[in-house]
This record gives sequence, structure tokens and C-alpha cells, in this order.
Amino acid sequence: MEVLEYLESLHNHEEDYSDSQNLYETLFQFMEAPLDINTVEYEDLEELQLLSARQINDILLHRENFGDFIAVEELQSIASLELSDLKRIRCFIRVKDDSRIKISLKELLRNSSHELYLKWSRILEPQKGYEKDTLGHSEFLGSKDKQFIRWRSSYENKIRVGLTLEKDPGEPFQKDFATLG
Repeated sequence: MEVLEYLESLHNHEEDYSDSQNLYETLFQFMEAPLDINTVEYEDLEELQLLSARQINDILLHRENFGDFIAVEELQSIASLELSDLKRIRCFIRVKDDSRIKISLKELLRNSSHELYLKWSRILEPQKGYEKDTLGHSEFLGSKDKQFIRWRSSYENKIRVGLTLEKDPGEPFQKDFATLG
């Protein structure tokens, strides 16, 4: 409804009726066939007449730096676009569904870049909490080791996956997940 109100306000606030009518028709065409923000050019966004030059450049720069947009809502991360701007252009832009990645899991894993980071440390001096009592138990359930494991994988700046595991000294590395209920 906000778009219709905006279009109606063009007629009420424009001095030159013919310019207002041209803009109305242009916007109506974009409403019928929204611009794909993953392929749109500067001139197309300029033709909307709803964004400043800075905002258009910021959208294109974001796409260049971070890859294709996954959803229109991603535009919220662009500092020069306010919520009112996004509401105003929402009906005139889209992210095309056929831009989704069509790749098998095997090919995805083979062609992705992977990064593995391992870190281990241990205090060598004896520590009171790790001393065993007469029954052979200590205050801590785990070893003195501090461990950190991070795995990251990315595919063509389109898919990013990561896993981080961290174990502090005295903490068990693996728990019985059936008892966590």
C-alpha cells in the first residue's frame, strides 16, 4: 500500500503533470517487472528516480565487494540506505530465484576453499584442582589441555560454512549428548 500512496503523492506534489505522469508510468513498469539487484546497472537504478547517486554507488559497491545479494533485505546493511528508502524501492527490485547455486555436495566440497586452525596449550606446573583424592577423582572432569579448533569453508563468495570447537582446561571435550535432554 505504501507504494501506491507514494505514486499518488507524485500527482499531488509535482508542478509539471507530464513529468509526474512519466515517472508514474516508469515506476509502474518497474513494479510489473522489478529490477534484479544482482544484475542491475547504475543507469537502471537511476531511472527509478528514487535513490541518490551515492546510494546507487553503495549498492553496486556492496555487490562488487560481497558478491550477489541473497535477499532484498540484505540492502539493510548498506549505511546510506534508510528504512524509508528500502520501503520505497521494495516493489521495484528483487533477487532472481534462478541465481541459486546448482551444484552437487561432492563438487561443492572439492571446489571450495578450506581453512583449518588448531590451537593447543597446557600449563605444565601442577595445579590443585587436578590433584586426585583418595578415590582417584579430581575436581575437574577434563584434562589440563586448552584446545581450539576452527574449520571454515567457502565456495565462490556465495556459500560460507564454519565450525568452531573450544575446550577450556578442566572441561571435558566430549559430553554424552543423550543425557543432555
